[in-house]
Amino acid sequence: MAIHHPTAPARAGERSRSPKPQIGPVTHALRVMLAADPDQPRIRDLRRAIADRIEAGIALLDALTPDCDLEGEPDAEGLTDDNGLGDWDGMDEQLTRHAELLAGLR
Repeated sequence: MAIHHPTAPARAGERSRSPKPQIGPVTHALRVMLAADPDQPRIRDLRRAIADRIEAGIALLDALTPDCDLEGEPDAEGLTDDNGLGDWDGMDEQLTRHAELLAGLR
């Protein structure tokens, strides 16, 4: 003859039906981490110091190197009516310019 109970016994292999749920180590660790108050002022100061250091590095690079986005004047390149090598005059122009550039490097 079987005895029928409205609730399962405590160690019957299923979860306990107690009103308070059991807390495992992961849940406990998550609750501790969420409850911990991070040191916001120190983090904010550290972020500001890092941002200032990056800005100082960028300013130093800007001061040491010319503006790479600035394009030179067309006259700075010498002859600007470049016809290419499609005709003899263009080829002569290229060879003359090439010789001038090589002479300037010596």
